[in-house]
Amino acid sequence: MVETIPNQEHKIMESRNFSIVLLGAPTSGKTTFTTFLSETLHLPVLSGSNIVLPEFLPSDGRLVDDDIFVDSLEKRLATESPTGHIFDAIPGTPLQAEILSKWAKEQGFPIH
Repeated sequence: MVETIPNQEHKIMESRNFSIVLLGAPTSGKTTFTTFLSETLHLPVLSGSNIVLPEFLPSDGRLVDDDIFVDSLEKRLATESPTGHIFDAIPGTPLQAEILSKWAKEQGFPIH
């Protein structure tokens, strides 16, 4: 069970303009922790599987080509409300990191 630090959750919830990026090795628990954070903080989760159309997802575990992923990510971020997100294993490449960083700056909130 994860314990919260007193008053820390309230500070996070008051700002509401933030995103969390979870990175790690495959099967390291990112998605499990993402689910917990999403339910606790009431933030939407963005991951490769819910950004890219299923027909573009490789079945062999490889990453989606950057051009396809970045196009899908930009389209999704353009339709999202800038109240905050949890990014599950995004960014996966330096180009994805650049796109995400640029978007966050344009929206005026930090990525933690």
